[in-house]
Amino acid sequence: IIARIQENASKTPLIGDKSLIIVRESDRIFKEGANKFLKLLEEPPGHSVIVLLAVNPVLVLPTIRSRCQEIKLQRSDTQQIKSLLDRTVPDQAIRDVLSRAARGSAGTIAHWQNEGLLDSCQTAVQVLLNRKQKSATALTEELEKSLGVNFGSSSAKSRPLADLALRLFSAV
Repeated sequence: IIARIQENASKTPLIGDKSLIIVRESDRIFKEGANKFLKLLEEPPGHSVIVLLAVNPVLVLPTIRSRCQEIKLQRSDTQQIKSLLDRTVPDQAIRDVLSRAARGSAGTIAHWQNEGLLDSCQTAVQVLLNRKQKSATALTEELEKSLGVNFGSSSAKSRPLADLALRLFSAV
């Protein structure tokens, strides 16, 4: 991922004189990738503006954080999040769960929409809302079957859906 960020930073903007690079989950950059990333932060191309997003800024490595200007953003309230979902999620109970799972982040909803995860979210929430007294194993198997994934796999499809299922489970 760091190599891709570096590659994008080196490209000349298509429109205008600046390019914006947004790095989501910068609190998940580990020491292995940090050295490459630090070089980019210390010597960014003149046309690039780099924005790091972090849910938990304390987890951003100190060497990276020391080269940044922190701007705290307010979370949206639950009603604003629900209104984002009004057009795409018909079921009120599912909207309620998804808005709690988004934790006040309109960007999370946009990410789910852009990545095509909103349908999977609705499917997972429906399974979770109808779980009755199932064991954790039975619930996991039903979620895997409904979503068409294996949570034990590290595939590009399974990992984000497993993370999403955990987030939704905590919001139900």
